[in-house]
Amino acid sequence: MRLSVIIPTKNEVAGIGVLVRYLLTNGGDVEVLVVDHGSIDETLAVARAAGARVIESKKAGRAAQMNLGAELATGEALYFLHADTLPPKNFASAIRERLARGCCAGSFCLRFDDPHWSFWWGHFISCLSFTIMRFGDQTLFVERNVFRDIGGFREDMLVFEDQEIWSIGTFRGLFSLL
Repeated sequence: MRLSVIIPTKNEVAGIGVLVRYLLTNGGDVEVLVVDHGSIDETLAVARAAGARVIESKKAGRAAQMNLGAELATGEALYFLHADTLPPKNFASAIRERLARGCCAGSFCLRFDDPHWSFWWGHFISCLSFTIMRFGDQTLFVERNVFRDIGGFREDMLVFEDQEIWSIGTFRGLFSLL
């Protein structure tokens, strides 16, 4: 199953090259789409040089950028990822395995490099199956047809657009944690 990784960006030059190379190295058959709106740094050039398909969005906002990426993606499964988030090395195989078992969407628990107790707490609550505990940095994978049927991300939401789609998907019994 082909996986399309969709990353909304704006001025993410500091980490986008490392992230794109990491995804392509560890993902197997993945396409990486960097959907940018208004970067004034070298985000686009660095992403392209690292192997991403770069798309320039005319609309501002992560939701609009992710919807555009989903529309142009070629994969049967979509994986939405923030530019400052690094998924586990087995992200693609874990997603494919979960989808093959009949789960049509889900996310990963948060993990932090910092040992401070507040980050441990953030990890703990992100592993609970309550929709209130979903955050964009946990990422979101979903079958393309399910994403389409849900209606994509609400573009009028400037933040928590991923929380809202999680709520819809969980209510319909579609989403699962990894």
